[in-house]
Amino acid sequence: MVQVTFPDGKQETFDKDEVAVEEIVGSLGDTWRRKAVAARFDGRVVDLHENVSGEGEFCVVTEADEEGLLTLRHTSSHILAHAVQDLFPGTKFAIGPAIEEGFYYDFDVEKPFTPEDLERIERRMNEILKSKPEIHREVWPKEKARKYFSDQNQPYKVELIDEIEDDTVSVYFVGEFTDRENGNRKNQDRQRPPVWTKFYLAQLKTFLPDKINNYGHYQ
Repeated sequence: MVQVTFPDGKQETFDKDEVAVEEIVGSLGDTWRRKAVAARFDGRVVDLHENVSGEGEFCVVTEADEEGLLTLRHTSSHILAHAVQDLFPGTKFAIGPAIEEGFYYDFDVEKPFTPEDLERIERRMNEILKSKPEIHREVWPKEKARKYFSDQNQPYKVELIDEIEDDTVSVYFVGEFTDRENGNRKNQDRQRPPVWTKFYLAQLKTFLPDKINNYGHYQ
């Protein structure tokens, strides 16, 4: 049984061992379902696709909250990586975290991106967003994740997985793009336009022979 307490003090019980966060949010009505980008349960931020169990206080996280903005930035970094993979096959991916000023993703590419390349990337990102890709999360055994990214010739992902102490790895699927978890995600609502209105991409530096750091702002 799962019991949640909402900010107004009301409680709701779900007669199951665990329940999806998005199901709890859905119980609050369509308005909260559309606004939700994540949630907070028992003191921690949880993904909409995550299952929770036990008892705890529950509140919806929206893009107006700091955690919500970070969630959108994390998702944005994956959209950026998705676009780069489409346009530059063979790119190797490192990390793509959200930061205070926006988000970034580290790529290992054959040659630095040009300003024209960045414009192409931004166009492709918006195309991906307009297609409203299905986003879902899976938890894989560490060895399965390691083998997958090794088979995909992604050595930096393998290194990151090797550094994880847990026996499992969260893997996110954005349409046909697969990536190791960098943080919470937002599955875009199919009944409204994307909340990502525009991306500002700028080449900051090349740092190692052929590696480039791309930086993006979410607004």
